[in-house]
Amino acid sequence: LQPTVAHSLCRLKGLDPATSRLRNSSMVSCSSSRPERSTCSESKQCRKLLLTVAEAVQARELNDPVLSESLAVIFGGGLEGAQAGMVTVRRLMSDFVGQYLRYAEQLGISRGDSLSGGLARFL
Repeated sequence: LQPTVAHSLCRLKGLDPATSRLRNSSMVSCSSSRPERSTCSESKQCRKLLLTVAEAVQARELNDPVLSESLAVIFGGGLEGAQAGMVTVRRLMSDFVGQYLRYAEQLGISRGDSLSGGLARFL
């Protein structure tokens, strides 16, 4: 996560901003300072916050060249076909992110305008 994003996650507990990984297998929680009085708005903000973190972690994994290059070689039928295989990899990544957005929309959570840049690049 970028420092500006990491520092704005004041309600997120147990996340190491340097690695986007949970420390000590801690649970991520997004509780209000007064849980008995948490509002719908706070709940929506919490979900958006958790999705933002999850998207950043997912984007980091999808942007790992080891994954995309390995798949390109496989889909291309070998090193000679890796460039052609990369076209398939990009299509699959685009389909994956597009499906995620459709699922989120079906759940009433619009992510199109706030999708992590790391995931948005696949659209």
